Amino acid sequence: MKIIDSTTILISGGCSFVGNQLVTYLLNHTKSRLIVCYRTFSIKTIKDSRITYENADLLNADSYENIFKKYDPKIVFHLAAITRLSPGEKDPVLTVKTNYFGTKMIADLCIKYNVKSFISLSSNLARNPKSVIGLLKYLSEVYLRKTGNLRTKMISIRLPNVPDSPGSVILIFKKQIDDGSQLTVTDPLMERRFVSNEYASKLLKSTADIGKNGNVFIVAIENTKISDLAKEMIKKSGKHIDIKYIGIKPGEKLIEERYEENEIIKTKIKDLSILINDWSDENINDVVKILSSKSDNKSFQSLVEKIKVSLQR
Repeated sequence: MKIIDSTTILISGGCSFVGNQLVTYLLNHTKSRLIVCYRTFSIKTIKDSRITYENADLLNADSYENIFKKYDPKIVFHLAAITRLSPGEKDPVLTVKTNYFGTKMIADLCIKYNVKSFISLSSNLARNPKSVIGLLKYLSEVYLRKTGNLRTKMISIRLPNVPDSPGSVILIFKKQIDDGSQLTVTDPLMERRFVSNEYASKLLKSTADIGKNGNVFIVAIENTKISDLAKEMIKKSGKHIDIKYIGIKPGEKLIEERYEENEIIKTKIKDLSILINDWSDENINDVVKILSSKSDNKSFQSLVEKIKVSLQR
């Protein structure tokens, strides 16, 4: 029996859309006790005797440390983050504090309290990153690879988009169709990867099952052209609706790049591969340089310097 099947699991961001789906999946596929951490309730909570809800904030280390002391979790899934591109670009200071130093804080607690496996939700935005969120996801991966040890495994997974999560393009298209307005697409060539809610949860659990320290997993599936998705949804609606192309937002990429065969190692699990060759000193320095250019705010520059220090270990 794998440890995840019967232990205490902590989930940060457990009341987010993906968090809620993961909680449901773990209830159905393990006998583990679940400690579900939240900053705010964004969706309906699940009532089950195996779930305990705890209020915690990535900007308040004590709030999480108290939970580690109280429940002694052995598996930690870290989902809490600022995830949307625009908020990340508009407030890079808060995004650095939340997405990088919040991840670092929980990873350090995992080391301190002898957690067996820490699984951090990364993003395809970390592939040749341009946005604040993507840059920080990448640098978080670097920190975790440097921090783990034989006792505490540090694992990341770059999960694709989940279709019905808040702010997703599919929900935007659904609302625009209901309103009878034009469907807004960034660019005719825009492409993204998508996985279903349950499949995303299955992949997250799989990384805990098979992951080794320092692994960064990617989901090797085909891209979907967003303009084709829009046309298909219009066709199914039976309405006559135009598509309006509105241009790329700051930090946004046109296409999610594919991974070449020499960049990944396939696993026994369908669509799940381990990324290699992505953490050279040159790559890391380039990412830090791009991040530094995002703001000349003194507080922001100070945080970037602290990131550099934390990576020199």
